[in-house]
Amino acid sequence: MARTRTRSRLLPLWALPGALALSGCDDASKADSGTVAPSGDLSDFIGAPCSAHADCPYAGGICLPAADGFPGGMCSVECDRYCPDDDAHPTTFCVDRSALPRKARDLVRDGACVSRCSYAAYPEGGCREGYGCTREARIHEPDRETWTCLPGAPDGRLPSCYQELADRGVAFEPDIRPPDTVAGSSRQCFVDDAVWLERSVLGVDLVYAFDASLDTTLAACSLGLALADTADDLRPRGVTELHHMGTYACRTVSGTSTLSRHAYGDAIDISGFRFADGRTYTLVGDWEHDTTRYTTSAGRWLFDVASGWHTRRLWSVILTPNYNAAHDDHFHVDLTPGSHSMARTCDGPASPLVPAGYFGPAPYAD
Repeated sequence: MARTRTRSRLLPLWALPGALALSGCDDASKADSGTVAPSGDLSDFIGAPCSAHADCPYAGGICLPAADGFPGGMCSVECDRYCPDDDAHPTTFCVDRSALPRKARDLVRDGACVSRCSYAAYPEGGCREGYGCTREARIHEPDRETWTCLPGAPDGRLPSCYQELADRGVAFEPDIRPPDTVAGSSRQCFVDDAVWLERSVLGVDLVYAFDASLDTTLAACSLGLALADTADDLRPRGVTELHHMGTYACRTVSGTSTLSRHAYGDAIDISGFRFADGRTYTLVGDWEHDTTRYTTSAGRWLFDVASGWHTRRLWSVILTPNYNAAHDDHFHVDLTPGSHSMARTCDGPASPLVPAGYFGPAPYAD
């Protein structure tokens, strides 16, 4: 029997207990989620192939047959807003019957549950053979859209970044985020090419500091690509977990009307690292401030990692705990367009010793 998946909502960074808001000098700057299924034989649930209703052994299960336009048949269930989920399968979505092939529209009274696109289950396009990722609205809720698997070719509007991320081997589900509004403001936040990243990104787990049980992370697709690069850097160093304090948060930079990069979903606050041998390095506990004479291997390692990311341009902006007190417990890294050039520090004008992407001591300043 299918079981309903618990859905989670990420809190804004400023609303989290113990989290520090980015301060006024940070101008360098859920909705639905679910565990994405692994690749393999996905049967006996919504979106799976079938030839009879008995092939869909869950409450209300029906088989939408090949003769009515569903290649290989497709398991579904009638719905009027929401659908059940199962941890072993892609997340589901309720679409209006008008989204179904014409011959099948009389098979349901209102709406039908379909599988959402999953590049974890189907890396070559997000859906099983004969089906394509198609942009559809939830029935009776036209402002809530996402990418669903329906018979036919993929939607021509499907972002190319999704396949690029899948080709890197990253497991994720694409999504379409409706705009959010900053509290107390008219400013709106948009996440381009939104994705729900699976917990493991190329062998490095993303662990949310305020709820380690969360299995998915909301991000812009571009952030997913940058995290893939970061995982490729960390994995040979023996890192198995990257601990973070959040990605998307619809808010402005503290004390300003400028949207934070978190409002675009292309920033992440990294608070620590766990190694295969059990060691854990944290920014709040192991970063050594304003020095080039490190007394611990952890302090040196953290500095080398951050400066290496800057040199290799893995991130546009890297703010370390040296930047200001608000960053004392994390690296803020983001993909600010046009950055990685000279910029002012928090306390002064532009300096030839301080590239925009990194604020700290040697090799850039002593």
